[in-house]
Amino acid sequence: DAMREPLLVHQDCDSDTRIIGHRLFMGVTRTNCEKSSYISKIDDKGIITLFNGVLYNRAELAASADLENKRGNEGKILAALLEKHGPDCLNRFSGVFSFVLADVKAQRLIIGADRCGFEYVYYYADNEKFLFGSRVKSIANAAKSQLEFDLHSICDIHNYHAIFNQRTIFKQIKLLPPGSFGIVGNEKVKIHQYWQFPTDVEPFRHSEPELLDKAKRLIQEAVNQSIVDVNDHGIMLSGGLDSRLLAAVLSRETSNAKALSIQWSSTKSNDKRLAEKIANALNLDFHYFKTNTTDPINLIQDNIRLSDGVWGFYELLPFF
Repeated sequence: DAMREPLLVHQDCDSDTRIIGHRLFMGVTRTNCEKSSYISKIDDKGIITLFNGVLYNRAELAASADLENKRGNEGKILAALLEKHGPDCLNRFSGVFSFVLADVKAQRLIIGADRCGFEYVYYYADNEKFLFGSRVKSIANAAKSQLEFDLHSICDIHNYHAIFNQRTIFKQIKLLPPGSFGIVGNEKVKIHQYWQFPTDVEPFRHSEPELLDKAKRLIQEAVNQSIVDVNDHGIMLSGGLDSRLLAAVLSRETSNAKALSIQWSSTKSNDKRLAEKIANALNLDFHYFKTNTTDPINLIQDNIRLSDGVWGFYELLPFF
C-alpha cells in the first residue's frame, strides 16, 4: 500500500500513471513540461516497458521493428528489437533516454541508460526488494530503511562539484553507468556495458573544405535531432559564435523558433545588442531577461525541491 502513495510530487503535475502487478510496481509522474515518459503494456507477451526521453533515430528503429513511427511507441520498439536481436541492439539507439523493461513471465527486469547518461537511472537492492527510479529522493522514500551517507561522495561534491562513478550521496543507492544496462533477478543487478566512448579513432586526414563540409553536416544533424517531436523551438542566444551558428541552422529548420538571452544586471557587455540584432536578422522571436545576484539565492529552495542530486553533467562537465 505504501507504494501506491506518491513518492515524488512535482509542481504542476499533469500525469500520474501507475501499473501494479504481482511483485511489480511501475509509475510515472510528469510535470507540464515533461511529455516524454511512457508506459507500454504488451499483454500477449507479458512485457511492460517504461521509456523516458527522446530517440533521435526512432524512424529507423521503428522500421527495423516493423512498428509505426510515432511518439509513445518507443517502449514497444525497444521490446521488439530486444526480442529480435538481444542487448546488442542497444548500440543502435541514439538519443537521450532511460528505460525499464519488465518481463512478468520470466520474472526479469532490464534497466538501461543512454550513451552519455543524460537521463539518470538510480537503483537500490536489498534482500527483499529492488527499487529503481530517475530521482534519488523517490528511492530514498520507498526504501523504508536506514540509509547511510557516503562521505566520499560528499567530499567529491565539495572538491569537484560532482559525484563520480556509480556512487550517490547514499551508500545503498547506486547510479547506472552511462551506456549500460542492468539485468535484475533475485533482487540483484548485473551491469553490462553496451557502449563506450571511442578511444581508438583514426586520425582525420582531409582537406580544409572536406573538414568544413563534415562540420556543417554534423551541426545540421545535431540541430535536427534536438528538435524531434518538439512543437516549441528555442535557443539560448548570447551573440557569441557558438550560439550564433546554432541559431542560424535552427532558423532554417523551423519558422517559429524563439531566441532567449539572459544577462546579469551588473554586467556591462554588448551581448543583448548583438543577440537581438542576430535574432532579428534570422527572424527569431527574441526574449530578453535581466537578473541580479539575489535571484538565484531567492530560488534556492525551489531548485532543491524540483531538482535531484548535483547540478551538472555526469562525468562530463560538472558545474553549478
